[in-house]
Amino acid sequence: MRVLVVGNGPVAHRFVGALSARGHTDITVLGSSRGRNRALVPEVLAGKLSWSDTVLPPWPEGVRVRAGVSVVEVDRRRRLVRTDCGRVHRYDVLVLATGMRHDLTTVGGGVPSALLAGFAGGQRERSVPAVVLGGGVDGVRAAVALCSSGRRVNLVYRQHLPMAGRIGDGGGRHLESVLRERGVELWPHREAVGGDGRTVVLDDGERIDGVGLSCAPPVPNTALARAAGLRVGTGVVVDDRLRTSDPCVYAIGGCAEHVGCAVGDPVAGRRQAATLAAWLSGSERSYRGTPRVSRISTGGVDLTVLGPDAEGVSGEVETVFYRDAARGRYAELVLRDERLVRATMLGLPRGSAAVTQLFDGDRPVPRERLALLLGVPARGDGAVDAHGDNVVCDCNGVTEGQLELAWLEGARDVTALASRTRAGTGCGGCADEVRRLCALFTAPEESVWSVNSS
Repeated sequence: MRVLVVGNGPVAHRFVGALSARGHTDITVLGSSRGRNRALVPEVLAGKLSWSDTVLPPWPEGVRVRAGVSVVEVDRRRRLVRTDCGRVHRYDVLVLATGMRHDLTTVGGGVPSALLAGFAGGQRERSVPAVVLGGGVDGVRAAVALCSSGRRVNLVYRQHLPMAGRIGDGGGRHLESVLRERGVELWPHREAVGGDGRTVVLDDGERIDGVGLSCAPPVPNTALARAAGLRVGTGVVVDDRLRTSDPCVYAIGGCAEHVGCAVGDPVAGRRQAATLAAWLSGSERSYRGTPRVSRISTGGVDLTVLGPDAEGVSGEVETVFYRDAARGRYAELVLRDERLVRATMLGLPRGSAAVTQLFDGDRPVPRERLALLLGVPARGDGAVDAHGDNVVCDCNGVTEGQLELAWLEGARDVTALASRTRAGTGCGGCADEVRRLCALFTAPEESVWSVNSS
């Protein structure tokens, strides 16, 4: 079976790895650029990684990879694709993994890769202020990352509160306070109308000094599928087998729309990749969807949002609130029949890990709500152990215990831990926690055991 994959991002990489592990050998990958994990861009903005660190690891042995080429035509009748260099590739199964378009651009012109390299540069470059445009997840994440690098940051957004549509007014107000404490200057009810690379002009005529960085919401890349005559909504429409309207063509990752929803987060992409690899290998496995997950974990800000937007829940529910303004901590759990429908967790990393496990496994929430939010182990009642079994990397399901075992087996730095366990190679949201644990494991032995046995 000839499998042809269009796209060479993390989801394509995950799919090809899973398919290759199941014994498939006739796999070709076509990518328009060098494969990178764009989820690690905040780490670049924060100065913790270089632009070159976002390059994905090598492909499995035997996979034919053609980087730097673009597919210009899909001939579904003859099952072939043509690239911009004139080559023709035939397929039995075509997998579209074209992802989403992340419009990370400068106001007044500029090349994103050069911009990122500059943002990750030395102290001289970091003395230049940044003006981040967009109050959604990507905008807030970029602002926090840039601020953590020592740069003066302004965040401009149309809404009354940052991420209000995603986390509601209650969460938005707490996030607003946290951002101000981190040094981000907020400009609500504004938008940019121009700029020259050194100054951004707002809609009321006011000017802000700094490099403008626009963080528009990501959009599924569907042009190729649309031109091929496939059914397209917000994304490329797929069924529970991840098949498009053509049974020989599949779509996974950010470009795919399943049951009316296009989910571009790494957890969904990982599950789709694994499901499709199993299906093409003879399994009856099907894809049942992945609830939306939004995460920010950089620059001292830890925010996890599970499930639909703030206004996306209807019917009879129970809502649990927790507020600790002095410590910048906030939680909102929405439950139905003792199970999580959605959750917002700000400044509660251990609680977030426990809540995520319950949400992911559709397990009942324990009666000890406060213990759950604070990540304190509670016995029985469906509670989650917040230590050795605590999931650090949700994208790859890596726990603290697995990281510690990898460290004991010789993976003694962050890079080695990532290579051994894949922790931090998904959305990048766990990078700070992996670094913290690595430092903890490297500390005197009694410190390690005091934490793990607490």
